[in-house]
Amino acid sequence: MEALQVAWTDGQGGLPADFSSAGMLASLRAERGAGVPAESEGDAEAALRGAAKVVEAVYDAPYLAHGQLEPPSALARFTPEGGLELWAPNQMPELFQSVAAKIAGLEPAQVTLHSPMLGGFFGRHFLYDHANSFVQAILLAKAAGRPVKVLWSREEEFGRDALRPLGFARFRAGLDAAGMPVALHAAVVGEGPIGRYFGAVLGTSPVDPSVVEGIVEKPYAIPHRRIDYVRQAHPVVIAFWRSVGHSMNDYFYESFLDEVAEAGGQDPFALRMALLRDRPRQRALLQAVADLSGGWKRGPFEAEGGRHARGVAMATPFGTEVATIAEVSIRDGEVVVHDVWVAIDPGSVVNPAIITAQVQSAVALGLSSSLLEEAVFENGAPKARNFDSYSILARDRMPRVHVKIVESGAPMGGIGEPGLPGVPPAVANAVAALTGQRVRSLPFAKTPPRRGLTDQQQRRHGGAEKAMSTQEIVLYHPVRTAIGSYNGMLKGVPATELGATMVRETLARWPRAGEGRQCRPGRQPDEPGPAGRHPWRGAGDGAGDDGEPRLRLRRAGHRDSGAGDRRHRVARVSGLDALIPVRVWDHAMRT
Repeated sequence: MEALQVAWTDGQGGLPADFSSAGMLASLRAERGAGVPAESEGDAEAALRGAAKVVEAVYDAPYLAHGQLEPPSALARFTPEGGLELWAPNQMPELFQSVAAKIAGLEPAQVTLHSPMLGGFFGRHFLYDHANSFVQAILLAKAAGRPVKVLWSREEEFGRDALRPLGFARFRAGLDAAGMPVALHAAVVGEGPIGRYFGAVLGTSPVDPSVVEGIVEKPYAIPHRRIDYVRQAHPVVIAFWRSVGHSMNDYFYESFLDEVAEAGGQDPFALRMALLRDRPRQRALLQAVADLSGGWKRGPFEAEGGRHARGVAMATPFGTEVATIAEVSIRDGEVVVHDVWVAIDPGSVVNPAIITAQVQSAVALGLSSSLLEEAVFENGAPKARNFDSYSILARDRMPRVHVKIVESGAPMGGIGEPGLPGVPPAVANAVAALTGQRVRSLPFAKTPPRRGLTDQQQRRHGGAEKAMSTQEIVLYHPVRTAIGSYNGMLKGVPATELGATMVRETLARWPRAGEGRQCRPGRQPDEPGPAGRHPWRGAGDGAGDDGEPRLRLRRAGHRDSGAGDRRHRVARVSGLDALIPVRVWDHAMRT
């Protein structure tokens, strides 16, 4: 293959040449269709209108590669009797046998399929367009008249892997005067593998369960609920991935539930216990994971090596109940996960050792995906072609994992996937408790955490969520050089996120504006811009024609990186009681 002179067509697997993952996320965010109800109980809209307080947030998670350490391979051999013998890792032997027969021009009975025990990797070896090596092996063996083994390179694997879909969800919750949630409305936008590959199985149902699982059928006693499914197809080849929709949707829901607790002045563990008052199985499991961790404590608190905090989350994937607690700290600008405690109730237990092993591996993959992993597309192709540009969890970042198996006697559920979904939200909730920084867009690596809060900052600002005045923040600013303005980005997070989650909360307390070049944080897509003068806009710092607030940055230094199209600038946000250092990455536009 390396000796061939190949002329490749534009795009990747039929993708438009201008496709990008950033553009796809923007499209999901812009989708405001009503969708179809995946779950409805009570009257969520009326309850939201009558609520004492309404909390809103949007969450997203990226495309993910499977990143398997074993690249795809297949061996095909046509027998003297006219049959086909095929060795190929797969997750549906009958389907693979049928497709292999069609490719070879044979009947399924003429195909002998060997399914190796290795290479399963949680959804990678299903039948996907452009993503299976056995097709090449069959065609080459037929053309050559001899057995052929095909082994993809790492670059081929990353270039042709089928991906976990990029996900997006929009939440609103209504709280009563006591701070308890009385209404929840969520809209989940996208497409899932069940709808794409098994649409006929769904019959007349318009809802793809792999898009909404982890958000529907939660055990919490919120009386008025509506979950909408808004379908928007992905141009890329999407795939099953360990725990499927739960892998991101439980992160969305359980993180937002912590936001609801914060808004209502509730401890997140205590709120969950209260909302599980009529669910003894889940309530017992939540108490079990608290006991396993030595007793619930959110923090921040002093521990070995500095300040730590904990987060909690629950999940109900595939008939199994799971409760998770994670303990984190911040070191050198990275999230460090020290311990993960998991209480798991699969109903009935046959082999506890297998359950423990599956939970431990699920924790590893959950941490890797939430801390580091992101499959980025630009110009119709994936950027990462090897592990140097697609980071996975290293051994030295693996925490201690503690597992408690609870056997409730309920019908037996799954075990290979349920240990994963609670990990990302437990870590996110712990980071929020420690730093006051709510990460609503995975992975954590693209939103560097602020340092853990001191007790003085906690007292001064009334809790972690408000203590932001002396925290270091890192901004990536693609520069629109033609008009000389910064289009603010929070390390890959759109400027609208910056405006809603940081700038308004922070600068509302410091009304002065600084000098220098201008950054326009913008506004959330689902939030109207302020009219006229903004409370934190200083004298002479007016709004644009669209009423968007503007943040002024004072340039404090400049260094040319020598790369030609990149410059690193250091700016400071002024008007605060203590200046916040901001590292700005300028990407000059290519012409």
